[in-house]
Amino acid sequence: GPDAPYDYGRLEISPQWTHYWAYFQPDEKLIRWITWPELGPQIYHARAPAEKRSQFLDLFENLFTLDIENVATDSALFTNIVEQILIRAQYFTPLDAAPFAESRVNDAKEYILGNLCDPFSVGDVADHVKLSRARLSDLFKRTTGQTIIEWRDEHRLAAAVQMLLHSDLSIAAIADEIGFTDPLYFSRKFKASMGESPRSYRASRCLGVRASTT
Repeated sequence: GPDAPYDYGRLEISPQWTHYWAYFQPDEKLIRWITWPELGPQIYHARAPAEKRSQFLDLFENLFTLDIENVATDSALFTNIVEQILIRAQYFTPLDAAPFAESRVNDAKEYILGNLCDPFSVGDVADHVKLSRARLSDLFKRTTGQTIIEWRDEHRLAAAVQMLLHSDLSIAAIADEIGFTDPLYFSRKFKASMGESPRSYRASRCLGVRASTT
């Protein structure tokens, strides 16, 4: 999704990897098909069986032939093919993302994001979506693979990344802005998630230094 911090890489056991990608406008026609499990803030994942992957490769190959900058019909075809890719990927969405679970979990996510920097409990979220705490916690975990608090903290840390890169706020001020009352606890959480301290992360990125693996 927009503003999601991410990096690319491959497993060490993989001799090579191929990355096909497409950027598209997040209108309702396309977004409605993305109910995949969320790996991180605005990063979603669906896995197709090996015997089905050629279908996706063929669709991507068709995208590469289009001149969407200059030909109106090619732009329309681009949107149509992207929708086909998303619809086909929907076949491999876990059953836990059924309409009821999806709607309640999405309501919970909206509440969390709307109150991201404020103190709230799992009970507050459950009350908002009109489910018991235990029921919501179970649906949320099965749908996203994370607890409500883990999901909240990941999104807080994603917001922290943007502030570190695009503001001059101190580490303590950023911690306070995103809802962490203890800067040291924020720094520990950030390092556990990103592999380095907030200060180190800011320094390396602002200097254009970027770690890479081969």
